[in-house]
Amino acid sequence: MNDDPWMKGLELDFEEGSAFYEALKADGAAVAEAKGYGSALALAVLWVLQTRGLKASGLIYEILFGCPEPKRIERWLVNALTVERAEDLFA
Repeated sequence: MNDDPWMKGLELDFEEGSAFYEALKADGAAVAEAKGYGSALALAVLWVLQTRGLKASGLIYEILFGCPEPKRIERWLVNALTVERAEDLFA
């Protein structure tokens, strides 16, 4: 417990079952779900490229799996269906 009057009421209860803990856990689950969806999309992009006989470089892997925006990866998935070279995926 902090005795500083400015900090009074700002203590956060990290104990399992507390409202703060549950909110934090739910937020973490949402982030994990979004990352999981993004990873699944990235794999789908690579699968489409491979199926079409296009080779993906290490840089393409890095961009796909490093992208925090699933909507952007969805666009790349659509692009993967028609590009002539894997490098054109992000155009």
